[in-house]
Amino acid sequence: DDSDPYYLSTRLLAYQLLHSPVRSNLSIDFVVFITDDVSDPKRTRLMRDGASVVLAGKVHSDWLAPDDAPRNQNSLAKLRLWQMGQYERVCFLDPDHLVLGSLDGVFEDPAASMHKTRGDKFGVHSDEATLPASYSFAAQGDDKADSFSAGFFVTKPSLEMLSYYSSLLAAHIRGRFDNTQASPEQGLLNYAHRAKGNMPWQKLRGQWSVSGGGKRDWERGAVAFHERFW
Repeated sequence: DDSDPYYLSTRLLAYQLLHSPVRSNLSIDFVVFITDDVSDPKRTRLMRDGASVVLAGKVHSDWLAPDDAPRNQNSLAKLRLWQMGQYERVCFLDPDHLVLGSLDGVFEDPAASMHKTRGDKFGVHSDEATLPASYSFAAQGDDKADSFSAGFFVTKPSLEMLSYYSSLLAAHIRGRFDNTQASPEQGLLNYAHRAKGNMPWQKLRGQWSVSGGGKRDWERGAVAFHERFW
């Protein structure tokens, strides 16, 4: 289906991460989360490409308008990856990534290690679920805005963490973070891992993923470029 750029980008990722010269040397699984509107032929093709295809149930939010674009509704299904407890770490990539180098080293980045959750009471809300005692969440960020892109991050799957995220989907949470973005999970994750909160996100040391970017970024060692090349 040449009319679906995200599907084609996912197939390209499968080639880059599993078969190309920059593929993983650590036998790391390439897992593709899909929603129920992905056709059977596409699922079969992705599996033939070497991907492990996982049907991610849609995640409901009381603050997401029912008439929001289906893609915005589907993006919350990203939270399902915290159910993947069989993995010690997960590196999540949005499908619109062009990978030009090995990503194996991202799991060894110091930012991706486990961190103890802070115990500050300021900013803690009683209507939010209990935080896990420790966590791992590392991303590429904007130094000026102190925010990160939810299109590339490393984390440790945890049902306790998923429970916390799920508590942020309730209607009364509206207003604590920006949920009006094109990607609603972006605001949720930036709130959960805000710099002044108890689980601050950690900045990855390397240039693992660059939004947009160009030749200069590539010359400086950028590994992957996050951009819609269509």
